[in-house]
Amino acid sequence: VNCGLGYGLAFLKDEYNFKKCIGYNNDQNMLEACKTKHSGISFYKDFILSKQKDANLVFCFDAFDQYDNKSVLLLRLSQALADEGILCIVQNSTHKTEYNNFIEILERVHGLKKLHNSDITAHVFSAIRKYERHKGGGASIPYADISTKLNRHDDFRYYVTVMKR
Repeated sequence: VNCGLGYGLAFLKDEYNFKKCIGYNNDQNMLEACKTKHSGISFYKDFILSKQKDANLVFCFDAFDQYDNKSVLLLRLSQALADEGILCIVQNSTHKTEYNNFIEILERVHGLKKLHNSDITAHVFSAIRKYERHKGGGASIPYADISTKLNRHDDFRYYVTVMKR
């Protein structure tokens, strides 16, 4: 969910030999780029309107930023999982309490079990710095906005939470 240009999804598919991968992105231009660049992966526009179910793994990257109706997003994330399915959420936030409330809703309302929850901000910051030093820094351009937020806002954090149905 919120697959960007699809490179991460393509990597996961190749690395773990997934038989089927589906990417969702609300940005029409990125969606078209995904379809052009990656074969063997289906890409669709809106996860909330999808009929996705029985997924063994749902990877959700900064999706909370893309959807106004968080309650519906949380419901669809829950509904998309197969029994024993895994939900991995990677999300930036300046509001730790709000983020934790979303995770609590997935636990209490939708019955998911939290397996892991951590602040990965230092790792994200370190990775972006490596990109900035690598071959003139050109690889860091897509992450300039994140780098700016990390440098200017003490409360800007990246969290990862892994949950299971």
